[in-house]
Amino acid sequence: MKSTFTKILDASEKQFALYGVEGVSLRQIIAAAGVSQGSLHYHFGGKEGLLEAILERCLPPLMDERAAMLTALAEAGREPSVRELLGVIVLPLARRFIEGGAAGKRTVFLLARLYHEQNAIYLRATEKYFRQIEFTYLKKLQAALPALSRRQVELRVQISSGAVFATLIGLERTPLPWQTELSEDPLSAWQTVEELMDFLAQGLQSDQGR
Repeated sequence: MKSTFTKILDASEKQFALYGVEGVSLRQIIAAAGVSQGSLHYHFGGKEGLLEAILERCLPPLMDERAAMLTALAEAGREPSVRELLGVIVLPLARRFIEGGAAGKRTVFLLARLYHEQNAIYLRATEKYFRQIEFTYLKKLQAALPALSRRQVELRVQISSGAVFATLIGLERTPLPWQTELSEDPLSAWQTVEELMDFLAQGLQSDQGR
């Protein structure tokens, strides 16, 4: 049986993912969780505390997985490719969405929404947890893209991040009317992720000599 703490976290994560932090009232969360107002305030105080607790629950495992992937690449005895470095960012999120059940999908939907809204609490939390791999990751990515300036690398990573979230949360959508080939012969979720990584790797490396 879920604890009251977990019930509130799960309900608020779902509501925030669907409607955004600003689009949800504490009353909605209380109703969705089936708890009292006093319980919510006791455990979290308010929406800011709720969001901080949700991110404290989902970000450390995500960053630990990324750190482990970077360590494995470093132990391979060669410089990683751009595509392998993209995998460090993309694959942990993809695994949660594709293999993590309803909870995994909910987490990715929420992170995507917070990213696109540039939520201040999200930005603080990701800075805190990404710091453990930030220097190594960007250093290796810059080494894999020697003709690009640091400014170009930072911009392309930002563009890539938006594309990653947009693709992942769209994995279960039906093809649009003009996507006739995809309608007749759809890709699996993992095939779509592979296409995404191929596309982004080419984009990151394009016009390096410009």
